[in-house]
Amino acid sequence: MRLSRRARVFLGLGVSLASAVFLAAVIDWREFGASLARVNYLYLIPAVACVLASYYCRALQWRYVLRGVRRLRSYPLFRITMIGYFANTILPARLGEVVRAYVLARKQSLSKGTTFGSVVVTRLLDGAILFLILAGFAILIPAKIAGVKAGGTTGFIIYVALVSFFVLFYFKRGTATSIIKFIFAPFSKRAAVKIVRSLDKFIHGFSCFRSPADLGKAFLYSGAIWLLVALSYYFINLGFEFTSPLPLYAPLLLVAIVSLAVSIPSSPGFIGTMELGVIAALHIVEPALTRNEALSYAIIVHVVQVLPSAFIGLFYLWTEHLTIAELVKAEEMGAEAA
Repeated sequence: MRLSRRARVFLGLGVSLASAVFLAAVIDWREFGASLARVNYLYLIPAVACVLASYYCRALQWRYVLRGVRRLRSYPLFRITMIGYFANTILPARLGEVVRAYVLARKQSLSKGTTFGSVVVTRLLDGAILFLILAGFAILIPAKIAGVKAGGTTGFIIYVALVSFFVLFYFKRGTATSIIKFIFAPFSKRAAVKIVRSLDKFIHGFSCFRSPADLGKAFLYSGAIWLLVALSYYFINLGFEFTSPLPLYAPLLLVAIVSLAVSIPSSPGFIGTMELGVIAALHIVEPALTRNEALSYAIIVHVVQVLPSAFIGLFYLWTEHLTIAELVKAEEMGAEAA
């Protein structure tokens, strides 16, 4: 198990290093610096405000996902959410998601499996919004989205299959268990049993499936999260003087593609993968932009989305009397859940 964890860390570092080397090789640093110098940084203030508002919506979304387990106030969930975002800046492979499940379990005396399951639900809802955005672009401007249509279609099929299975396991455990045994038993009966036991541990976190009202509110908050993030991109757009202005729909496509990019294993803080995601999205919406303009925009996006959450999360880590060492230990929970 230790080797597999180490392998994940090295994989993430390798991806980030390769991304950074590639970007350094293709950028004219003088032009890059000049592009940053032309930015109107006052527009970053509302951009940061939108990002922070999206984090509070994340806490509200999580609150409705958890209502079937326990009724919690939004502010404590916001504090835990920010600790999770801070953990993403110091831990690889998006372990901040595992950390916020770990901290919630500790603070509210809930099972780690239940809290981890609730985090999975929030991410499934996010995935639904992101695929709706990509589907909208595929219908309205198919030429622009052609390059990612195949990957989006494959991801959507996997996503629907995954959600369908979780719903089936929650409502019809016997049927889902039979499917797992049918698929895995020919290879390893022990593996089939382990999978069922693991699902049993966190499926209670899917209790919002029994309440259409709670599930609907959580879904709406997921939409609000991504709209606020898109609005932050819009304000950043206003701060730049691009040679070719970005179309109004650019922030939404940036939201979808950058979110998919940062899901790739990388070093702490999404170094490299976020920049490549932003540059790829900008190339789709406005191919005339120079690489220097695109990278300068990507760096600003990275600062706006990562640094404020890191500082706030560190503050809440201190007020909750937690240590960074405890966050690192949460990786064991993530390995167990996997």
